[in-house]
Amino acid sequence: MFSVVNQADSRVRSDLEEWNSVAASNVNQAQAVSEDSPLLGRIEANARLILLLRANSLVEPESFRGVRDLTGN
Repeated sequence: MFSVVNQADSRVRSDLEEWNSVAASNVNQAQAVSEDSPLLGRIEANARLILLLRANSLVEPESFRGVRDLTGN
C-alpha cells in the first residue's frame, strides 16, 4: 500500500535532498567504473529525475504530489 503526499513539506524536501546526495554519489561511482556502460545512462537518468522532483518541491511545494510506501520511502 501507499500513502499520498499532497505537498512538499520539510520531510519531503529532506528526503529528496538525501536521495539527491545518494544519486550523485552513484553517478560518480558508475562513471569511475565505466564511461560507456548502459547502466551509467540509467543511473544518470534517475539522478536527473530526482533533481527535477527536488526542484519542483522547492518551487511549487503546495502543488507537489507523490506517494510513500509502507516504510516511508
